[in-house]
Amino acid sequence: MSEPLGLRIRTITYFLPLHSTDREVWAGELCAAGTFLQAASLAFTTEGYTLQTTRVATSPLADICPPADLLQAALDLQKLAMAHGIQLISIGPTKQAELLPVLTDIVAQTTIVSCMFALSSAFATADTKAAAEAVLRVAEETTAEGNFRFGVAANCLPGIPFFPVAYANAHASPPAFAIGTENTAILRTAFEAAKGDMCAAEAQLRQHLTAALQPVERIAEQLAAMSAVEYRGIDASLAPGLDTPSMTGSYDCLGLGGFGSAGTLAISALITGVLKSLPLKLCGYSGLMLPVCEDTGLAELASQGAFRISDLLQYSAVCGCGLDTVPVPGLQPGNFAANQQLVSHITALLLDVTALAFRLNKPLSCRLLPIPGKTSGQMTEFANPYLVNCKIMGIP
Repeated sequence: MSEPLGLRIRTITYFLPLHSTDREVWAGELCAAGTFLQAASLAFTTEGYTLQTTRVATSPLADICPPADLLQAALDLQKLAMAHGIQLISIGPTKQAELLPVLTDIVAQTTIVSCMFALSSAFATADTKAAAEAVLRVAEETTAEGNFRFGVAANCLPGIPFFPVAYANAHASPPAFAIGTENTAILRTAFEAAKGDMCAAEAQLRQHLTAALQPVERIAEQLAAMSAVEYRGIDASLAPGLDTPSMTGSYDCLGLGGFGSAGTLAISALITGVLKSLPLKLCGYSGLMLPVCEDTGLAELASQGAFRISDLLQYSAVCGCGLDTVPVPGLQPGNFAANQQLVSHITALLLDVTALAFRLNKPLSCRLLPIPGKTSGQMTEFANPYLVNCKIMGIP
């Protein structure tokens, strides 16, 4: 069966508030989550949708677990999730910098657990430096693969279905769910139909996305009506896949030059404006995502030097989630001075992302992929099926 209107379901995310550290209670809650997600999966695949993952996002685990138990608790949640067919689980954020070593251990010792460090103010330099060091430590301990499951975020509220920033509201009841989509094929169709006209592109994109997402919303509402799980909405973010039309090719359709040239900011703003105004129950980012290592076109242009990290940061002001899957240099063995400079550069970059998030009052996250022992201009060598290789980008 073909995919309806070029739309895929990237994730059905189940939000689970945790009020206890009792593992038997968790077992029952994750059993219920697994049962719901199986039913949701069947509901969508029966209608012809390709579903990539089912996920659970808990409320912040660090808020209910003592630091000494946090690693074991994450391991126990992973085991329970796997037992009930749940593919990925997020344990939410912490704002406590002293817990960053535990978070890095969690990422290193698990395979499906995501987590994040939440920066609580725009100029928390000490905490931001600790976060930068943690990003590099995760890369060292996991050969950068673990950084796919670890992020640093600012202003991200509960209810975003995309990982690693997803988490549940601890005070919400009952559990809830949301949908995240993969939809760059729709962007390409809409922009090709616009024939280079920006106003037509806006209208075409709104029309095509609405037509594609309304059936998804109807299925989700039916699931909520048949269960005790609340429907929180669709994160309509434009998220690419490795085998879907590249985001950059869609930009080319409007005739303003290639992605990274003048006009990129305007097109990004157009896309985000449409996403924010769709006549649907929206949640999460609902903006434009530009994950460098998840889009073949972005990876190719990054390798060619068509845009820089500073350009991506500029685009974040008008689009989606911040800096995502950006390959950067990692620690250099035995080079203390270079490593200290790298920590300073990543700290500064995180401060820039945080400043934008709080100044513009929007959720932004930073998921960097530092490659240990490599410098800018060298190629990544990812084994992750969800990532595409490209040249490492320099940090300005």
